[in-house]
Order: sequence, then C-alpha cells, then structure tokens
Amino acid sequence: MQTLPTETPSLKVADHLIGMPNTDWAFWKWTGLRSAGFPSDSILRLAALPEIGEAADRVQVSLQAKDPAFSKALRQINSALDDRHFKTGSRSLST
Repeated sequence: MQTLPTETPSLKVADHLIGMPNTDWAFWKWTGLRSAGFPSDSILRLAALPEIGEAADRVQVSLQAKDPAFSKALRQINSALDDRHFKTGSRSLST
C-alpha cells in the first residue's frame, strides 16, 4: 500500500488566494454573490420543466435525422438532373 505525504508543497500565491497543492491552480479566499434583485425563494421558477428538456432532446434527434435524409434527397435530385442532361443534351433547366 502506498502512503501519501501529509504535507505537500503549495504554489506561492498572493495573500488573497489559496494555492492548490501540486498544481498551478489557486482559489480566491473571499467571494461575493451578486443578486439580480429578486427573492431567492423564487429562483426555481426560472428552471425549465423536465418536459422542456425532453422536447429539446427530441428536436436534436430530429435535426440529426434530417441530415442523412436531406443528403439522400439531394443525391436523388442531382441524379435525376444528370440523367435529364445526358438524355437530352440540355444544359438548362427549361423544358
């Protein structure tokens, strides 16, 4: 079993920071929280309902499914236009 040292060297940091051992990271000793001016007991009313998240997930799945379908349709259109061009020798889309 490996034992860890009880004290590890800290990064030399300014007095307003707390250095993390064995890293270049540091944290502020003091922080502040600025309020938007509304009571904290109503903050949960800003949270999205689970149904909204589920709907967003379904939209994302639909958007991802759209790309292959769009590519397939574009290939079919291009193929039909190529066939028309080669059969008629036409270089325009007019009939």
